Amino acid sequence: MCLQKSLILSKIVPAEKGEASAKISFNAPKTLVNGTPIPSSFKVNVYRNDELAKEFSVTQGQIVDWTDEKPVLGSSTYRFVAVLGELEGVARCLR
Repeated sequence: MCLQKSLILSKIVPAEKGEASAKISFNAPKTLVNGTPIPSSFKVNVYRNDELAKEFSVTQGQIVDWTDEKPVLGSSTYRFVAVLGELEGVARCLR
């Protein structure tokens, strides 16, 4: 499930015509959904069309910039999911 708004802010910029890449930026969340501060480092998984594209180890509010060098030609949906231990957060999806 993807929400239009979530704790992770994200931006995707496709490459110029003819180039196969996408610049992706996001801020790791600072709090849990209930407002409790996240106590330690955690992971953010980035999925491209429901397949894991990249896993990041992050800290609260960390800004992450990544270039996806293997995007699917045409349209892709990216899903960002924060993971704290065994718990997954609410996903944020962008096309």
